[in-house]
Amino acid sequence: MNYKKTIITFGFLLAFSLTILDITMYYSGNLGKSNWSTSTIDLFLRILLICLGIHFFKKGNNGFLNLNQSVRVGIVIALIAGILELIWKVVFINIFDFSSLQANSSSKKEVIEESIWNFPYLMKIIMFFGNLILALVISLLGGAIMQKNKDIYE
Repeated sequence: MNYKKTIITFGFLLAFSLTILDITMYYSGNLGKSNWSTSTIDLFLRILLICLGIHFFKKGNNGFLNLNQSVRVGIVIALIAGILELIWKVVFINIFDFSSLQANSSSKKEVIEESIWNFPYLMKIIMFFGNLILALVISLLGGAIMQKNKDIYE
């Protein structure tokens, strides 16, 4: 069973699709603005790719899947995507966004004196753990729907 390849593939697909969403938001001028459409697209991508990863894992496991396996697959997919997304966001903040942050402030002292909750890196780490909790819920629901255990009497 080649489940590692499936998990890694869907982790990279999720990270790539979320990165494309971020780039689209940046060029449309909506980055950092919270609206329902981007949140819906983000949630849809996460549900779709995590559930597809669980489904392909089930296919590779001869059609059998228990809840423990689905949670492991979903969490690892989200972990891979989250790490890659976190790396992308740090690079993005350092290359693109930080220059605009410095241009908007009159001095570097104002940037440093901002509240710690406005610190971009800390927010990205908090979002990373929030996305892992969301992946846990998606994996539990997807695994409960797709669950099929081996018959113990055969």
